[in-house]
Amino acid sequence: MALIEAKGRPHLLCDKCKIILILPESLDLDERQEVARRRRAGPAATTRYLVEHHGLDLREAKAIVLHIPPLIGKCTRCRTPIPKGDISCPKCRSLNLNW
Repeated sequence: MALIEAKGRPHLLCDKCKIILILPESLDLDERQEVARRRRAGPAATTRYLVEHHGLDLREAKAIVLHIPPLIGKCTRCRTPIPKGDISCPKCRSLNLNW
């Protein structure tokens, strides 16, 4: 059994770590940018924000935070340049939420 189950919710799968990332409908474009801004300021506070404001459980929120690159335009894992959006790194296959 997967640690995170989609249960019919919109989601993405990271090819590298095989984790499911739940994307609540409340994460529109503006909110994704806000979450990315918060993540770059501090991952722990961002995890709490996702739990409190978007109804995610702790594992689901941490999965999102861990896949948002701390440096805009650089892969979270290998720092290869990547375009904006939800993208798998062409070098290491890690999913990046480059918002």
